[in-house]
Amino acid sequence: MFRFGKRSKNKKSNLFLSVPETRAIEYIVREMTENGRDLFDVMEDPFVRNRIVEERRYAIKQDEELLEAFEAEIHAVRLRLEAEDLKGAEK
Repeated sequence: MFRFGKRSKNKKSNLFLSVPETRAIEYIVREMTENGRDLFDVMEDPFVRNRIVEERRYAIKQDEELLEAFEAEIHAVRLRLEAEDLKGAEK
């Protein structure tokens, strides 16, 4: 679902994510996409807080490249959901 491995070579990002952090990021994207929640609100959920330490959560909030990836992922999910809704309406 969420891919962080394809980082731009031109951008310097020191944010490397562990598996638990990646799962927390996927949760964040899902909450923002499906439930329309705010990033900073979701970042305080116990699920996220238990998988990403405070310093890392702060770094995520400040990482411009990651925030752009959030936006792109959320946009892609919304497009997919809209397409599924259209298919369902046609049946």
